[in-house]
Amino acid sequence: MIKLGSRLTMQAVRFAKILANLTACCLLMLSLTGCEKSLDPQTSETIVTPQVEPQIEQQIEPTTETESRSPKILNRGLYGTAFELDPLFATTAADTAPIRDLFIGLMRFNVTGEIVPGIASEWFTDDGKTWIFMLNELAEWSNGQPVTAQDFVASWQRLIDPKNRSPLAAYLIQMGLLNAEKIQRGKMPLENLGVSAFNAHTLIIDLERPNFQLAKMLAHSALLPTFEGKTPNPEGEFISNGDYKIVQRNPHQLTLKARQAETAFQQVNYHLLDPHNNKNPNDLDLLENPEPKQKQNIVNLPRLCRYSYEFNFKDPLLNQKAVRQAIKTAVMSTTFHARFGKLNFNVLPDTFAIESNNKSPSMLVEQLLTQAGVTPDDPLRLNLSYNEQPLHNAVADQLVRSLMQSDLFRIIPQMQDPQALEIQRKRFKFQLIHSTFCADYPDPAQFLMPFHSKDPNNFNGYHNSELDEKLERLTSKALTDEDRVKLIQQIVQQLQNDVVVLPLFQLQRQVMVDPSLTGIESSNQSEIIYSRDLSRQKPEQPTEIGIINEPTD
Repeated sequence: MIKLGSRLTMQAVRFAKILANLTACCLLMLSLTGCEKSLDPQTSETIVTPQVEPQIEQQIEPTTETESRSPKILNRGLYGTAFELDPLFATTAADTAPIRDLFIGLMRFNVTGEIVPGIASEWFTDDGKTWIFMLNELAEWSNGQPVTAQDFVASWQRLIDPKNRSPLAAYLIQMGLLNAEKIQRGKMPLENLGVSAFNAHTLIIDLERPNFQLAKMLAHSALLPTFEGKTPNPEGEFISNGDYKIVQRNPHQLTLKARQAETAFQQVNYHLLDPHNNKNPNDLDLLENPEPKQKQNIVNLPRLCRYSYEFNFKDPLLNQKAVRQAIKTAVMSTTFHARFGKLNFNVLPDTFAIESNNKSPSMLVEQLLTQAGVTPDDPLRLNLSYNEQPLHNAVADQLVRSLMQSDLFRIIPQMQDPQALEIQRKRFKFQLIHSTFCADYPDPAQFLMPFHSKDPNNFNGYHNSELDEKLERLTSKALTDEDRVKLIQQIVQQLQNDVVVLPLFQLQRQVMVDPSLTGIESSNQSEIIYSRDLSRQKPEQPTEIGIINEPTD
C-alpha cells in the first residue's frame, strides 16, 4: 500500500524548485514534452503508475448459456430503470459500477479499497493549499487522444456549473476547492474555479484552506474526467479513458471490451434488470444490488457508514455524562443483533483498525442512573426519534427493548418521516435521534470532524475546546503517518470517554457473487469493484472466496 500521508508533504524548497522549473520552461517557450521531461527526478517523489498500453481490438464473443461462465467474459448486473453513464449524475454504488470501468480519475481504489494513483503519477504541495499533480503522459482516451490536465479542468467546471444541477457538485465545496461555493451560487464565473492546467500534463489545484489529505479525496466518482469535459455521448461514440471501452449498447445491456491484453476478463456485459428484462439473476457473475429475496451467493462487504443514535447535549438530562453512559452500558450489556451491518460500538468503523478503550464501565446501569438522580419512582423518560422506514423501525424497536429491560428507563418511540426528522435534528428538538453517517473517502477524519463545535454537521451540541484544537491540527497540519495515527487515537479516546454518541453498527452492502469469481476482498469498504481486478477460477479449483454467506440475522 502506498502511504499517502508520508508522500503528500515536502520542504518548501522542493516545491519552489519544481515550480521554478516549470515556469522557466514556459518562459523559454519549450515544447510541452520538453518542459515535463526537464523535471529533475532527484528532487521529487515519484509514485509509479502502470503504463497504458495501446488499445487492442478483438471480436465480441457471444453471450450464451454455455459461455456465461467463460474465463474471458464477465456478466454483471444491476437493478434500475436506465444506465447512468455520466459521472455527474451517478449517485449509487450500483450506478457507478460501469462508470468506474470506463473512466479513471487522478486517483482510484485498489482491490482492498485503498487509494492508489490513477492518472496522477506524482504530486506536490508545500502549504496544503496549492497542489501540483503530474499526469501520466501515456494515458490515452479510447479515441487515441492523450488525457490532459485540461480534461480535468473542463470536467470539474462542468461539475460545479449551476446550470447542470449535478447532485454531486457540493463535493468540490467539501474538498475546499477555491471559489467552488461562489461559482455554484452563480456569484463567480467558472473560469475562477481553483483548478488549472499549467501544461498538458501538469494540473494545479488551489484550495480555500490547507488540506493535507487532498489526495485521498480524489478517487470520488464525481471527479472522473470526460473527454474535453464534455457530456458523454449517449448514442454515438462513447469516449472513455478507463480499463474498458463500450463496443455495443442498448437500453438493457452494455458490452465493454478491455483496452489491455493482460486483463483477465476481456469482455464485460452489464445487464440492466427491470420488469422488461427477463434476465435470470442467477446467470450473472456479479449483481450489484440484489433484492432481499435473493439468498444464494450473497457477499457482505463493509461500507464507510456508521449507524448510531445521537445525544442532545442541550437537553438537561442528556447533558449528564452518567445518563449517556447508562444508556450505552444498557445497550452494550444486552444481546443486540446487527441485522443490517456489523455490530460496532466504536466512534470509528472497525475497518479503520484504530485502537481505543471502549469497554463498558464497571458501574451498573442502576448505579449510573442513581448517580444522575433517577429512581424507580421517578424513572428516566426519553424520547427516541427515528426514521419511519422499515430498517430504522426495526433497529429502534430493538433499542427500546434493550433499554426497557431496566425499570429505570421509560422510552417513548417517535417515528418520523425523513424531512420532519431532519427539522427536529437541526432545531435540537430531540433527546435521542437516529443518525447515519457515510464518508465520501476512506479517512477517519471524516467521522471525527462533525464533533468539532463549529462544524456545520454538529447537530448534537457537543463542545470540547481541547478536542476542537486537536481536530483542527488533524486536518490543517502536515503530519507524519505515525503522528497522525496517534492524534486520531487521542481524539477517538476523548470522544469515547465523553460518550458523545451511541454507535450501533457499521453498515454493510450486499452483492451477489458467483463462487467461481476471485478478486473481491472482504475488507474492501470502498463499495467499488473494478472488473479489471476480477478473474475466474478454473473448474477443478476449490472455491476460496471465503466471504459467501447468508445475510446476517
